[in-house]
Amino acid sequence: MMGDLKNISFILFTVLWITSSEGSPKKWPSRFPRCYRDDPNINKCILEATKKMKPFLQQGIPEFNIPTISPFFVPEVTIQHGSRGDSINYKVMLKNLQIFGFDTYKFDKFDFDVKNLQFQSSMKMDAMYLKGHYIADGKILSIPVSGNGTMSCNVTNTSGTLKQDGKIVLRKDNIKYLELEPPVIHINVGKILDYHYNGLFDGNEVLAKAAEKIFKDYQEELTEEVKPAIEKIIEEIVYDLQKKTTYKVPYDELYPIHG
Repeated sequence: MMGDLKNISFILFTVLWITSSEGSPKKWPSRFPRCYRDDPNINKCILEATKKMKPFLQQGIPEFNIPTISPFFVPEVTIQHGSRGDSINYKVMLKNLQIFGFDTYKFDKFDFDVKNLQFQSSMKMDAMYLKGHYIADGKILSIPVSGNGTMSCNVTNTSGTLKQDGKIVLRKDNIKYLELEPPVIHINVGKILDYHYNGLFDGNEVLAKAAEKIFKDYQEELTEEVKPAIEKIIEEIVYDLQKKTTYKVPYDELYPIHG
């Protein structure tokens, strides 16, 4: 469960790639930064664009159905890992999750290979605060863990990378769109601090404190154990939202050429 809460922070990747809603092809707003695919310095442009987009993401972008990124609201997410015979196996449902601090993001790399339609990016976030409701059941290091209540924690030094391929397709009226393959995402998290879980073991304080000590003592090991499952969930969320973007925003609007 601890690893889940740490890695859920990378849902920021889903915000940064949302740009469209259902309807006719969208125009790229003139107030947004624009990068041209025939610019030899396009990677520098994209990297600068991630900085310039931050104020818009902080406020939210109604025409693209993008909410404010701090706090970012997640109605519900379910994370499941392992099977009954494993020493670490559980199912965690998080509801009404609020994540503060996504606006501390900083991309240190955002490369676009225009010829081969390949993307690579890496980013960091300084600090985040999460709070919401959780329902959990399973085992941590063979010790049964269950709970239903509220949770909160601080997350520091989060980072992640993304790699992705794409291709150009023609759709209605012979308009070109960027069709992306599923992304490959890898994540790393520093520390979880000041975490609180109300409702562990139906309020049994002795068992709750014992579980929290396990989370603290084996935080790194637990994170590594569940990270592949979390990365897969994040990849699916990002890909679903990307398809909405690239399906409605033509390629020549996303990355035009001079002329």
